[in-house]
This record gives sequence, structure tokens and C-alpha cells, in this order.
Amino acid sequence: MTHSPAIMRFLPKSFQQMQLPKLALLLLLLLLLGIGAAPSYLTGHWRWAHPPKDAAFKQLRNLENTELNLPGWKTRKRQTVPIGGHEWLAQEIEAESLVLSPPQSLNSTASRLSAPEPARAVLLLTAPRSEKNQPEVEWMDINGFQRWTTDSARLSRFTVDVENSAVVKLGSDSKTSAKSPIPVKARFLRGWNQQQTFAVLQWYAWPAGGSPAPSDWFWADRAAQLRNARQPWVAVCLLIPIEPLGEIDTVWPMAESLAQTVQAALIKGPLTAEPRSPGK
Repeated sequence: MTHSPAIMRFLPKSFQQMQLPKLALLLLLLLLLGIGAAPSYLTGHWRWAHPPKDAAFKQLRNLENTELNLPGWKTRKRQTVPIGGHEWLAQEIEAESLVLSPPQSLNSTASRLSAPEPARAVLLLTAPRSEKNQPEVEWMDINGFQRWTTDSARLSRFTVDVENSAVVKLGSDSKTSAKSPIPVKARFLRGWNQQQTFAVLQWYAWPAGGSPAPSDWFWADRAAQLRNARQPWVAVCLLIPIEPLGEIDTVWPMAESLAQTVQAALIKGPLTAEPRSPGK
């Protein structure tokens, strides 16, 4: 099919180069967006201006004063740390079983000669104070607090199956997630300072997924609002000690497993409001 030259002259070059099926798909998406916005336009009440309430946001306010229970891991120390104007939960954790892991001490020679020790990590968590707070510059705050140099950054992916038939909150509805693993993207990098080198995993966790990009949460939350729901979120930063300037790939299997455990624990706990019993 040929296009009319008279019409094509008035279209941007990007549209002129676009194939007809792609242009039709774009017009269809714009039409659907217009249909979705029509009720708000006609009534004058925009959904974005007054997002629905979600009880999970309320219980997330005190996240830094709690402790996240992680199966297979025990907490060695827990404290609240101010970072970039936010209160973070800093939870030092240790694997309950012995794990052959890379040396986790600055004295790498001594570490190689010593017996295997339980894998250790530091879990940092922070959450919004209100439903209006959005993910913003949490990773920049971490960089400033650690005063470290970073490299080897990449986007890693993993999925979370919350106990196979667990009830997972997707927006305000509870749905069974027996065969629907939750997809999560995380930023995996190496960070080091004068004291220690870490393999670092960072992402924003929400009930239906996770990503290190605030924009991904934004669109997930907007989609939930169309269903009169929300996507409460938690910023997660995992620090896994490795040998000085060691390769982060060596700890990826442990990092992935721990990240899956953290995401599942958040979904079953802080990210999902406890249902009220009758009479309360």
C-alpha cells in the first residue's frame, strides 16, 4: 500500500519511516488510552490526583524498626541507619548452614587457610512514609553513604515463586500464584572502598514484581490504580562481602537465591496488609 504524498509531507519523519502495521498499533494504543481517560475527563475527577488507599503503606512506615524473617538465614545484628534523609533498616544476616563462599575478609590469605564459614550479607531496606512517596534517588544515597567506587554494573533477572500456591497480593486483590512466578529485575554491581569490597544487588520490590528503575514501579502503580489498587514498594540493597576487588560472578548463585528469599519475604510480609478479622 502506498501513502498519499500530500499527507506524508505533513507527518514527522519518524512517522513517515514507520510501517503501516506499527502505525495502526500506535493509533490503537492511543485510542485505548483515550477511552480509559474518558470517564475521568467527563467527571473532572482524575484518578491520579486521588490514588486509592492501601493499608500496606501504613504498615511500611515502621519497616526500619522491624526485622525481616528470612528462611535459611539468621540475623546477627539489626539497627536503624539514616541514609540520605531516610531511615534504613540495616540487617546483618548469616546463613544457617555452612557455605563454601569466597573469602569475606580483607585478609584473603588467612581466609583461604581457614575453614569454610557461613555466608554473610548485609540487607538494607527502606520504605515510603506515605502513599504519596515514590522511589527516587535511593541508589545515589547509598553511593554517598558508602563513599565507594562502583563498576561491573549489569541488569540481572530472577523470578520468585512464593511457595508455589501462596496467596500473592496483586494490587488490592488476592490471587493464587501457583504457576505465575513473579519477575524481578535487579542492578548487580561491584562496590568497594578502603575497608571492604561488596557484590551489590539493588531493586525496588513491590507485590507483583521488582526493578531498580523508579519508572518501572511508576507504570506498575499506574496500571494498578486503573484497578483501584496500588503497588506499595520497598527499596532493597543487598551487600555481599567478597575478597578485595574480587569477581562478583562468583557469588551470583548465592546472591540470586538470597534475593529471591528477600522478595518472597517482603511479599508475604510488609508488602501485603494483614486482613482485618470480623469485628475489628
